[in-house]
Amino acid sequence: MRHDFVLPDGLEGYVHIEHVLLRPEGLYVLDLLEGAGRLIAGERLPEWSLMGKKRRFTFPNPLLLLEHKLTAVRLVAGRVPVRGHVILADGLDVPRAQPERVVSLPELRQQLPHLPGDAAVAPATAEAWSRIRTAASHSAR
Repeated sequence: MRHDFVLPDGLEGYVHIEHVLLRPEGLYVLDLLEGAGRLIAGERLPEWSLMGKKRRFTFPNPLLLLEHKLTAVRLVAGRVPVRGHVILADGLDVPRAQPERVVSLPELRQQLPHLPGDAAVAPATAEAWSRIRTAASHSAR
């Protein structure tokens, strides 16, 4: 896993990537959403709301930013499959239908089971991983 770096976004700017996970089936861009309370979230809502004990917070839909991050990783990775998820911290409750790419940590563990240390990665995926690492180190300068 590589975390906390920036990549060129293809629009003459950069985007911050929280986590990228290398798996045999491809790369995963993962963002963690922390907080406590009821989360009002929707795939197409421009803003999400977090209803805490005493306050309500609104913030931009993280799935829109995830799309931007996925695009940046795909530009560097090439034809390797790149998927993404927003991971909900334990203190968040989604009372309505949860958007498809939003998962809890236990759900993510189910979707991406633990692999042995010698799990094979296709050469194209290994090459994409190398390009991600190189682009991330050059962007940090």
